[in-house]
Amino acid sequence: MVKSIFDPNWPDLGFLGVFGRWMGVNWVWAEMLTIYHAVFSIAIPVLLVELAYPSRRRGRWVGNRALGGFILLLAGIVLLGFLALTPYRPPIPQYFLAVLIVVLLIFLAWKLPSDWGSHGSARLPKPVHLWAIGFLGGIGFFFIFWAVPYLLPLPSGVMLLGGSLVLGFLAFLKRLNWKEDSDLHRFALASGGLSLFILLAPLQELDTTRTDNPKGMMLVGLAFLVGLILMGWRIRRRTRSNIGKTRNMFSTFRIYSLPLKWCKQDTLSSILPCSLWIPTLFWQSA
Repeated sequence: MVKSIFDPNWPDLGFLGVFGRWMGVNWVWAEMLTIYHAVFSIAIPVLLVELAYPSRRRGRWVGNRALGGFILLLAGIVLLGFLALTPYRPPIPQYFLAVLIVVLLIFLAWKLPSDWGSHGSARLPKPVHLWAIGFLGGIGFFFIFWAVPYLLPLPSGVMLLGGSLVLGFLAFLKRLNWKEDSDLHRFALASGGLSLFILLAPLQELDTTRTDNPKGMMLVGLAFLVGLILMGWRIRRRTRSNIGKTRNMFSTFRIYSLPLKWCKQDTLSSILPCSLWIPTLFWQSA
């Protein structure tokens, strides 16, 4: 819609508007943006909704008519953005190829079985370990695409590192046995990646070099933090099968968690330590 994959002057690009640009395409940015939206804009939100409503995760949420309406609405918004948001017009061959790739990916997603990638046999790590993997994976992702280009003046090398990170992560997840009761494990992995954004929220609001208005980012980060804590608490209670384990959960909270009142202040000093609440949700989980 905003054509940032092709437009070298899109404000968010920065150095990536030059680094890795070839034949009218910002290749490093295109790879980074595809991975980012696939994980953080699509996969994690869908997963969180399914975890919030586990009884409906296997069913359809909209009928054919509503689905068709949403598709038309999305197409209209994209067309409006294409024509009105920026004056840049991508070259026709490159734009046609991008549309063709999108159609191909939709077809592959349609053909893949719903349980693809969930046939592993390895035992799931503890949730707190999956939280750490998600958190460190997010750091590694942004380091590769935002720091390495300044250290490695080779766009193909940066793209190879980014692709290797994704394939390595996928191979690790595929070998695990996700068919067992794993809601807390899934939530731990997803919240690990989101925790990085929560920690960055105060820094974004305090960044005086930004050209946009970041006011309110601390509040957004705090809202997500409290939301993840409450959701994790709910999932953990749901996955406990007996009263003894439930009591053990509350014992864990008393020992490892921070006072919830710290989370009520919209300040940098409160958001950062309060973020430690999230891994404590998984500390003594099986």
